[in-house]
Amino acid sequence: LSLLQDDAELHHLLTEYNIILKSLSAYLQNGRDLARINYLGVQEVLATIIKDGKEAQKMFLAYLLRMFRNEFLLNKGCSALVKATAEEWKVLDEYRLLFTVKNAGLLLNDCSQAIYHLERNANSNILFTDLYFKLLLDFSKR
Repeated sequence: LSLLQDDAELHHLLTEYNIILKSLSAYLQNGRDLARINYLGVQEVLATIIKDGKEAQKMFLAYLLRMFRNEFLLNKGCSALVKATAEEWKVLDEYRLLFTVKNAGLLLNDCSQAIYHLERNANSNILFTDLYFKLLLDFSKR
């Protein structure tokens, strides 16, 4: 995913990323209570991603991988290796404590598997719902 994307597209991806991570963060901060997550908001984001087609879905998953990588680099003190816009930096700083060595492999593996299944024509509704709940479990392992 290039940093040279147009600002509107980048802002759209960042907004979706922010909504999903805000929901995951609320789950962890409220004693892992599933009733406290904003799943309706997440469903709206997922519906938007799914409606946009396979290429947009792949682009969002690639964006997730890039942002997760940046989060891990920030946690390890390698901020010089992070390539992000000013808007992305704000979001990265907000959620960086969610990312640990324990969940790094799980998060990257789950996103990679989602891309693999998407390329093989998996049902997008099931795939993104499953990915969201896998991310909930992965973030719980911090």
